[in-house]
Amino acid sequence: MNQDLQDVHPTEINNIKVQDKYFWMRDKSWPKKISNPQISELIEKENKNFEHFIKQLSNVKENFYKEIKSRIKLTDKSVYIKKDNYYYYSRTEEEKNYPIYCRSKDKEGVFEEILLDINKISENHSFCNIGNISVSNDHKLLIYSVDFTGDEKYEAFILDIEKQTILNDKVSNVIGNLVWDQNIQGFFYTAVEKNWKHLKVFYHELGTQSKNDKLIFQEKNDLYFVNISKSSDKNFLLINVAGHENNEIFFIDLRAANPIPTLIKKRSSNIFYDLDSCIDFFYMKINHKNSKNFYIVKSSNKNYDYNVDSWEIFIPYYKNKHLVSFDISKDYLLLNYKYKSTPLIYIQDFNTGEKKQIHFEEESFEASAYSTNFFENDIRIQFSSLKSPEKIFSYDYKNHNLSLLKVKEIPSGFNSNEYEVKKIFTKIDNNEIPVTIFYKKSLLKDDGSNYLYLNGYGAYGISNSCSFRNSAISIANMGIIYCIAHIRGGSEMGYQWYLDGKFLNKKNSFKDFIAVTEDLIRLKYSKINKILISGGSAGGMLIGNVINQKPNYYKAAILHVPFVDVLNTMLDETLPLTTNEFKEWGNPKEKEYFHYIKSYCPYQNIKNQDYPHIYATTGVSDIRVGYWEVLKWLNKIKEKRSNNNLLLLKTNMDSGHGGQSKRFEYLKDIAEELSFIKKITEN
Repeated sequence: MNQDLQDVHPTEINNIKVQDKYFWMRDKSWPKKISNPQISELIEKENKNFEHFIKQLSNVKENFYKEIKSRIKLTDKSVYIKKDNYYYYSRTEEEKNYPIYCRSKDKEGVFEEILLDINKISENHSFCNIGNISVSNDHKLLIYSVDFTGDEKYEAFILDIEKQTILNDKVSNVIGNLVWDQNIQGFFYTAVEKNWKHLKVFYHELGTQSKNDKLIFQEKNDLYFVNISKSSDKNFLLINVAGHENNEIFFIDLRAANPIPTLIKKRSSNIFYDLDSCIDFFYMKINHKNSKNFYIVKSSNKNYDYNVDSWEIFIPYYKNKHLVSFDISKDYLLLNYKYKSTPLIYIQDFNTGEKKQIHFEEESFEASAYSTNFFENDIRIQFSSLKSPEKIFSYDYKNHNLSLLKVKEIPSGFNSNEYEVKKIFTKIDNNEIPVTIFYKKSLLKDDGSNYLYLNGYGAYGISNSCSFRNSAISIANMGIIYCIAHIRGGSEMGYQWYLDGKFLNKKNSFKDFIAVTEDLIRLKYSKINKILISGGSAGGMLIGNVINQKPNYYKAAILHVPFVDVLNTMLDETLPLTTNEFKEWGNPKEKEYFHYIKSYCPYQNIKNQDYPHIYATTGVSDIRVGYWEVLKWLNKIKEKRSNNNLLLLKTNMDSGHGGQSKRFEYLKDIAEELSFIKKITEN
């Protein structure tokens, strides 16, 4: 027997020996390649099993593919963004997988210049993802970053726009934003190291080799990540040192002869802040132990006050409204709040102090305000819901008027009046869990006989979006009710909502999801064993947990790149992101966290019981959640389960955490999932 297959990877933590029978499924050569033939054979075996299932549904898959593709305007154009005398935009062409980035000196694009055609860049690559694009102040040069493997290590290239030639200034292993200096002599970037940490900011001078790039900033604590951006008024480089528990920001005055990083406010527990600059003032969105949902303070950016506590309160704290984000134009402050998970948008005039609200009428939707041109006060409002394709408006503050710039077209036709979106609240532990419900009116039954699809996430303070989803229309058209549970761990109900679903409160996320399931059954939206559940990444951990707890509730579980082996991953500090995650889940080398994580980890708690049908996906290049997690989890369920429901796993050999980069391949993946859903809800 192969020695690797006998390796149970014994680890002793807190006087407890942890053994992993399936440890061998993690290839020692990862992430460069899969070199162990037994692992390759196992992945191939699971993929063949998946392909055999899908092949039986080839006509169904093809019909779904055509259906979801028919809802996409294949030849399309984004709304322009005006920069000086140019209008920048992207567009897509009929049968091409990737966007084409362009500009023109007129709004209509009559005098179009093609800047980057990603279809050409992607030639000879099975994966291609553009990270960032940045045009120089004189509009002559363009930097772009590209990932050809899915491992999130990007390469930066500089394009001479007029000559359409690539300069020799290639910089490897970058991530995040690329920021030009004021004089177009070079640019700032964040470097990715071998272990995927990004803790350093460098400056690259044009015409030099990247090995000579100047180190501008370095963070020593690897529990944090570093990312950069430019202030709205273009005067400052902002260096954000962020973790899961707090952050701190340094600024560099790009106008200075010898710019150096200056700290705004030192990091402290559970304090987060964002910073921006508007001509003479810094504006900061910040929270506090007694004001967790954020407020805004301001201070001169010329005679800088290092005591942030003495800054002027510009936007006061509102206990019941969560300030999600803010943006700035020359004359206006844009405020994006959430109240009981519903977006609220306010635009405030810097000069008069007058504040105006943008209203939308639907029960559950996504909306936000943002600025695309600081000096021209070009304010955009974005709106979408499960029954309303995305709309982008231009906002005229003086006349309090929204002008429609673009609505997402559905070429095959879509009548929103045939559908309903509702929001209910499930009560648990003196909390109300928001639930978005979407269905086709003509197919709704009042006896609970509808199948129901319930999606959840609940981690990192990320809100689970209830914007328009192509696949949700197909699901609703099958007579299946489509629902989203906005559970604790996200931030739909404020910052405390996030805190109540992390660390030693993580089980609240699972309790909420199960409570929502039971409430939907009680309200006769569906019945036990007629509910399909889905989640991706940390949402996959959620799904893995609840099917251990309540397998009889659910007909099927759909998991994408699922984080199902929390304990073993968090014990292994050699993995790319483990140490950064200590501030989200806790460090299991500490006894209290070890026992708590072990008690909810999906992989650790697989039981001898029936399991619902399972449909799972992963990618070999995924550095956030290793492919082996779901591979081990699925094989352990095979060993333990007491029934013979479907266990399907698709491992993509050419993608990472975000899945396929080609838009038509991505649509085929969706069509496969819809085929699975149709198959198991027909019986």
